[in-house]
Amino acid sequence: MKKIVLFLFLAVFLVVACNEAIDINLPQTDTDQFISGNSVLFPGGTKAVDVYNTVSSIFNDNEWHDITDGEWKYIKTTDTDGLTTQAWETVPFFKIKHTSDESRGYIIYTVYLYSDDSNIKEITFNWHGEWVVVDVFSSMQPIEGDISFIFL
Repeated sequence: MKKIVLFLFLAVFLVVACNEAIDINLPQTDTDQFISGNSVLFPGGTKAVDVYNTVSSIFNDNEWHDITDGEWKYIKTTDTDGLTTQAWETVPFFKIKHTSDESRGYIIYTVYLYSDDSNIKEITFNWHGEWVVVDVFSSMQPIEGDISFIFL
């Protein structure tokens, strides 16, 4: 009898717990650590959520914005005949945009960096309330390389 009562208690608890409202707001970002005047610098290792929050605080719409001196610097690894070499590569970009779209219970946040109408880099992550998908699309995933630009 005790097992049945315990089972019923756990079943009711799980139903109630699953019906709680989930806070879908993104974690807060101290954007001052990335913005200095009109310059923005995201050092390598910056979390994807911090990039999104900072860009969306500068540009509060989902439109393209022209920027100046945009650069994505990263270490490029090449393998030639079994010899691996690494060198810094700098890719310029001139436009930036952020979006958020809902799909299958997740909100997909993306920052796009464009150069000459070609997408050079997307910083994307999924968000589902306080639970973050732990994979390559995680908001805690660090960006690769340094990203910098000046906005008007």
